[in-house]
Amino acid sequence: MNARLDPRLTTAGLTITVPTLIELWAAHTPADNPAPATCPACGHTYTTDAPLCPTAATVRPLLRRRRNEVAPAAFGRLTVNQHEDLFGKRLSTQVPASRDHQPDKPGYTSAPLFPLASTPTGGAQ
Repeated sequence: MNARLDPRLTTAGLTITVPTLIELWAAHTPADNPAPATCPACGHTYTTDAPLCPTAATVRPLLRRRRNEVAPAAFGRLTVNQHEDLFGKRLSTQVPASRDHQPDKPGYTSAPLFPLASTPTGGAQ
């Protein structure tokens, strides 16, 4: 699916309000963990290169900068996961390495991490 910016963001432009940014964040960020593979609002597929959909990636820095323009109670509609994604250092949509790791994929070969340690003598041959 080709994810696009939410129309509420593009039509408001520079006049966008913090409550609207909070609504957008709530709509485009997973409410709970584990996070789904796609954005709940626009269908963007989360990857290691793009852990946020275009709307969330645009809203996050704006909302973090403008959070003091409203009372803290305005953020009450966010779930704990959405709040941590917004203000914390981690993103629940960050694709873990295990999701990218596909040992059953054709052509995948696994090399030992320490090849010398896997020899019967445990040292040089």
